[in-house]
Amino acid sequence: MEVGIDFKNIISYNENMAKGLSDKLFFLNNLKFHRSIHEYLFVDFGCADGTLINAMYEFLDAQGIKAYYIGYDISETMIDLAKTKFTHYTDNVLFTSNWDEVEAEMKVRDDMQSVLILSSVIHEVYSYAENNADIDIFWDRVLHSGFKYICIRDMMCSKDINRETNEELRNKLIDYVARNPILNKLFNSFRDIWGPTTNNKNFIHFLLKYRWQINWEREVHENYFPLYIDEFLRGFTDTYNLTFFERFRVPFLDKCFKEDLNIELEDYTHIKAIFEAKKN
Repeated sequence: MEVGIDFKNIISYNENMAKGLSDKLFFLNNLKFHRSIHEYLFVDFGCADGTLINAMYEFLDAQGIKAYYIGYDISETMIDLAKTKFTHYTDNVLFTSNWDEVEAEMKVRDDMQSVLILSSVIHEVYSYAENNADIDIFWDRVLHSGFKYICIRDMMCSKDINRETNEELRNKLIDYVARNPILNKLFNSFRDIWGPTTNNKNFIHFLLKYRWQINWEREVHENYFPLYIDEFLRGFTDTYNLTFFERFRVPFLDKCFKEDLNIELEDYTHIKAIFEAKKN
């Protein structure tokens, strides 16, 4: 698995990713907590700078709930940053770029209810995997590591996104980029890679990208919609039950589209899902 093109401004990237953090913690309202010591083991796969774990720690600690937290990321830079910035670095928090270390910690704590968190991770795996074997390894870790719960929040669409773009909406986008030479250049580079925005999927794909101008060379190549919802859900049917599912658009992004382009989308762009392991 590749890390991808280096971030031009890693601090800015992490700050943007931290927006809407409370929404990214949706799963905390759907898990039943008891005030016992280290009942839950959380593994944040693709933890970046540890912002999500920090928020989880503060939320649960304020309620007197203790847990063990593991932040895993293939980027050593992110892991180093997480260790530096984490304000509660104690003996119940681990950051690592070594999956073997994650598995070892899970074995030590096999009496705890393990929760895997995949927040904006799946699309990155498909974008930076060197081959299909890398993708298979990822799904093997997700589905066969023995997690009790898997909590997912990511960009994902249904197949009906593949249709002709509403002409009025597309004209608004064309007018907006035409008035911004820098954005117009980025728009053209996007179309060179993904195709014309007359296709509604490409149109929405660009809308989800255009704010990432600082790290454009990285973001423009990422495939935000590598899986459709139905094929995604089929992958869990043998080992997990779906206990929570929601399709949605991010309110902050909706606001940006409205203020910048006077565009209101109809398509849902994201999902939230919680899976619980089937009993043997």
